[in-house]
Order: sequence, then structure tokens, then C-alpha cells
Amino acid sequence: MKNRVKLFRPARPANLFRICHIIITCTLFFVILSLTACSTNCIRDNINHTFTPTDIKIIKHHVSEDLRDIELLMQRLYLKNPKYEPDLEMRHKKLDAIFRAGEVPECDYLNLASNELLTMAFEPDCPCRDRIFILGMGLAKSIHEAYNVEDVVFISGVQIPVQRLERLYYNLGRVNWLLKTRRDEHGELLFLTNEAGENGYINMEYEKIFTRIITRTGDDIYMRDGLLNNFLLRVGTSFLSILTL
Repeated sequence: MKNRVKLFRPARPANLFRICHIIITCTLFFVILSLTACSTNCIRDNINHTFTPTDIKIIKHHVSEDLRDIELLMQRLYLKNPKYEPDLEMRHKKLDAIFRAGEVPECDYLNLASNELLTMAFEPDCPCRDRIFILGMGLAKSIHEAYNVEDVVFISGVQIPVQRLERLYYNLGRVNWLLKTRRDEHGELLFLTNEAGENGYINMEYEKIFTRIITRTGDDIYMRDGLLNNFLLRVGTSFLSILTL
């Protein structure tokens, strides 16, 4: 009997490799093609979603939570210190201006660095009537200055200068201390925060908010092998510039 010609032969390893190579190449081609059809923001979002490592995801989560806590702090400060902005509608506009890119109320201090805004918020003769707005703007800007997560495609947490995180940590601790201690020329506290109720219960909500923010910042410094202890007990007379390295 004559040997029959085999119409189909089992694929050899070399052929399998060639097939896999073609499939991968085609897949990459279509991915690149889809990316080029997007805007720059679309490309950045796709890269971040696909390749963002765990440390960057944690840092971005921390930034989001920090800003949320700063807004909560401002809301509680307005409730406790309504003299700085009696108009409820204007309070909401100011919060939107800081945290949701809303229309910014007339202010001559928007271009100041975070340390300058924070210093102004506690000055005896603050040029802005609303100290809470200046304080909130300074705190939010300090987070953006330290992390700068909106304008950069992050591949690793090492892209964030650890010195900025250390200075942010120091400034946050100083704000927490000044909120409870800084007084005006009449001996009155500039900001009313924690206090004891009639039943002796002490409301420590402000302390809890700052503890959360400072703890997250300390964790980020630890991830970057920063020198947290160098700033823990440091006492200074002014806020540190985060951007000046």
C-alpha cells in the first residue's frame, strides 16, 4: 500500500513560536493604534491604569484622602469659627475653588507658595479676613507641591523627592500645633477647635483629622526610606518651603 500524503502536520516548536510572535505583535500593534487615537490625557490614563505599581496606587490614594480630610477640616473650622466667613454660599464657593476647580473668589494670594499661605493664616495681622480659606488653600497646595501626582506619569514612588515629603510632614505637624495654641493680641485663640463639653467629653475630631493626614504622610516617607525621625521633634519658627530643595 502506498504511503498516504499527510495533509496536516503537527506544528513544530519553531512554528508555535512564530505563531505566538505574530499574535503578540498584532496585539501590540492594535494597542498602540488605540493609544494614538486618544488624547494625551487618554494615553497617560491608559499607561497609569496598566502599569502603575502598588506604591504609586497607595500614594495616589493617600493624596485623595488627604485632600478629602483637609476639606472636612475646613468645613468643621467654618462651623466652629463662623466669623471668618458668615456667608454659607460663599463658604461652598471657596471649598469648590480649592477642591473641585471651581471659580476662585477674588484673592490676591493665589500665586503664593504653600508655606507663605500657611504663615499668613497664623499672622496676627492676616491681610485676608478669612483665615480658614487661606489655611485650607495652603494645606491643599502643600499636598500638590509635595506629590505633584496630576501632571506626571508615575512609574515608581522614587519620582517623588523624599525631601518634599519630609517638609510636608513637618509643616503639617506645625499647623496642628498652631491651630490649638496661636492667639491674637487679646489672648483669644485664632481658631476654636477641640473643646470639652458640659459632660466633660472632649471633642478631638480636629486631632483625629490631622492624625490621619500626618500618618499617611509618614507612611509615604517610610516607603521612600526618608528620615522621619529628623523631623519628628524639630521645632521651628516658620513653615518650610516644600519646592525649594
